[in-house]
Amino acid sequence: MQNDFTDLIISVTEKVNAASIPNSEEEPLDSEEIIMAFYEIALHNNTQFQMTLDIFAAYFENFEDERNRDFDQLIQIHDQSCDPNLSPSKRFEIIKPLLYISPCLSDTLMSSIIHNLVDIYNEMANDISLIPFRDLNIITKQVLIDFDFRKKLKDSLIDYLREEFESTYSLGSALAFSLLIPHIQDNHEMAEFTDTLLKYCFKSDTPFQCVACFNLLVFSRIDYEITQVLPDYIFEYLKSFLVSDNLTLQYISNKVTKNLIKNGSFTEIDFIKSLMQQYPFYEDMFYYTRIVAAYLHILEINAEEEGIPLKELDEIKFISNFLHEQIINEKNTENEKNTFLYLAGILLTLCYESYSRYYEDDIYVAIDFLNRGYYKGPTTFLAGISVIPNKKTRNIVNSLAPKFLTFALDDLNSENNSSNQIKPQKKDEKKTEGDVMLHEKIDEKKFKKDEKKDEKKDEKKYEKDYSNDDLVEFGFKEPHNLRNRRYVLDSYAFIATIFDFYHLRNLLEIRSRFYGTSTPHIAMHIFHSFLDIHKYLNSQEDIEAVCRTVIQIMHNTDNITEFDGCLKVLTRMMKDQKIEYIFVKPIVDLALANQLPILQGLPVYLYSGVNHLSNFLKYYIKIAHPHCEDLISQLIEWFPITISQRIIIVLKPLAQAAKMNAIPADSISTVADLLMELPELLDYSFMKEISTACEAISLLMPTNLSLFPNGKLINMICSISFSDEEEEEEDNDDLEVDDEVEEAKERIYPFLLKIIFLMLNLKKLNNIEDDLEYLIEVAIEFMFNRSKLGVSSSLLTLAAQVLKLSQTKPFRKTLCFAIVDFIFQSKKTLKEHKVDDGVVKEVIDLLVSLFKEKKKLYDKTKKYCQHNRCQYMMFNTYFKKLD
Repeated sequence: MQNDFTDLIISVTEKVNAASIPNSEEEPLDSEEIIMAFYEIALHNNTQFQMTLDIFAAYFENFEDERNRDFDQLIQIHDQSCDPNLSPSKRFEIIKPLLYISPCLSDTLMSSIIHNLVDIYNEMANDISLIPFRDLNIITKQVLIDFDFRKKLKDSLIDYLREEFESTYSLGSALAFSLLIPHIQDNHEMAEFTDTLLKYCFKSDTPFQCVACFNLLVFSRIDYEITQVLPDYIFEYLKSFLVSDNLTLQYISNKVTKNLIKNGSFTEIDFIKSLMQQYPFYEDMFYYTRIVAAYLHILEINAEEEGIPLKELDEIKFISNFLHEQIINEKNTENEKNTFLYLAGILLTLCYESYSRYYEDDIYVAIDFLNRGYYKGPTTFLAGISVIPNKKTRNIVNSLAPKFLTFALDDLNSENNSSNQIKPQKKDEKKTEGDVMLHEKIDEKKFKKDEKKDEKKDEKKYEKDYSNDDLVEFGFKEPHNLRNRRYVLDSYAFIATIFDFYHLRNLLEIRSRFYGTSTPHIAMHIFHSFLDIHKYLNSQEDIEAVCRTVIQIMHNTDNITEFDGCLKVLTRMMKDQKIEYIFVKPIVDLALANQLPILQGLPVYLYSGVNHLSNFLKYYIKIAHPHCEDLISQLIEWFPITISQRIIIVLKPLAQAAKMNAIPADSISTVADLLMELPELLDYSFMKEISTACEAISLLMPTNLSLFPNGKLINMICSISFSDEEEEEEDNDDLEVDDEVEEAKERIYPFLLKIIFLMLNLKKLNNIEDDLEYLIEVAIEFMFNRSKLGVSSSLLTLAAQVLKLSQTKPFRKTLCFAIVDFIFQSKKTLKEHKVDDGVVKEVIDLLVSLFKEKKKLYDKTKKYCQHNRCQYMMFNTYFKKLD
């Protein structure tokens, strides 16, 4: 299937490029062929669908008339889903691919689909297990959240669903409303209706309560501000749903509560106490774990943002004390204690100081549980205390780690001979309601050892030594208890890396065989461990082993999440210069040849994971230069044909090549023209792309002045507009500045200023035009806002040099104040901006020279610094001698 559409997808991207040029008169392709190809992709090829969704959406956005055509084949598909003789599940399966391609459908067809869905959902109301929450979750999260309905369609659907719900209070209309939630943030009239709908659903029966939780889940993803002001009644309902007897309601309420907590809702200590104290009512402690882990996550973020040590938060103090009390509480079940050990282990890895009063006592509980065959809690707890810089504790972990792996291998390997082993569900076996909803959950079997076993036998067990072959064999076993095996290996890998018990490469080989397949595979939950473990890798042999395993996976995987994880691992290794380019080159070569399974036959410049891939190529060029000429030449060839949504894949590595003077001399002119044209084709929402293009221009300018004429540069600079914000401010001066616009300015303005300062310093621009001077004065506010851009040091030097040139007095004063504000910051801040003492001294010397010539500027700067005591002290330190 994938090769059938490769040429068509490439043709669509070329047409999107051509149509994106201002005043373009491009004619569309055969749009019915395009829409049906996209339908087939959505139906059969999830990987290719994820890679091409925004490409097809961009095509129909550029050809609006084509989108509003009603294609006969799509109408026939929709009509099939309206057949009342079919079951509601079958009807939804027919209509589902249309929902996936909804950004490309006409308003008429989308309206019919929503009306049809209301009827389908109403038929499902009596059997909650039929309601396709999982599919709707994917559709709202992956498809609708980034693509808005047209205003006429949106208003029509809102009116229909509101009238339908208020007249019938049907479940179908309440659930269909979830598809509109991503598009109603700007409709203030909907706030009252949304509140009414949620209240009714929360107070109704179980199916409606599931719908209320699902709608709130969608809200939690797209409207952060709404989730900050939720009424308390919602918390009380969610709290009761978390321990509901209905597994579907339990699952969805857990998911939305976790999301809300991560958004900052319900984080006051009273909410935390209330949720943590209801643990005895959980039949499955897995759900309880997700809630508490979400709290630990958001509290860590809050502490970092507020500049408060995590251990000093009252909420963390409560959680630490609560976990310890439950671990030693004799009334708690073993499963509950096992869970609390697990959570204490997570807390230890985040902030071991917060648990310093308890871990020495709790470690003996962990040892006891380990000896009795529990793994989740003890192994995670041991992983947590392994980071504590305490010799006694490390010795305990050192002695226990091989022992708990021995127990794990013995007990889990014995599953093959156990009559009670968990059997994999057969494909034709009827699924229960819980199986349908708990798709992310794997049943956990508890393994308990006979407490009356002879102590001598246990002692012999401790002495048992497993070879590397045994470890690998363990990885090949059928995963009857996958979650327990996961905890054993992840925790053991973490400890083993720190203490060097076994070479990590052997554990990687086990993990790569985790699911009993012949092709290496590493799931995302393991990548998180990889990214942390990588910091501790000291042996080059282990580093190379990790690299080889990851590359082998990339050779075989067609899973985007897994491939992106691999890119991330390799990028971090290249960034830290832990591997040589020769290890990564095979993947780059296969990518250039379009021979990686993940590409589905498409060229690399159409890969959807743009951020991961662009960073990977950037750091590959950094370590591979001068052995990457083929890649750089290919990037230059791709530049003019890559669509806006993917252009960062080309821009970021090319900017790195410009930094290293690695762009071929005969190609620099072509690259320069493309870079100057690009900002005119993009709006500020492509902030990273515009910022990177401007960075590349600033890197190429000093050695290629003739290729960057003043006129072209000034036209480019003036074409970059933040007009959306300006139009809003005309309507309402008190309106808060949009966060997206603010971020765009922080990313783009520093490089625009660098280009302008280069033009001035290199004598290309004799004076600044009024419009340009106004832009500079606005941009100066954002000059040093982002340390990670890596431009502060060169920008500071250029700005100081511009001060010496003949400029208007207001401009010179504004620029001088900005420079002083920056260099008088703490050394820590300057270090974050990579501005060393040498650069600061150079700027100070230049200011001394300037102030000697410009006494009025000196006096104004002195007066300006008097408003801040620290700044005034710094000013006197460097310039008082000029008085």
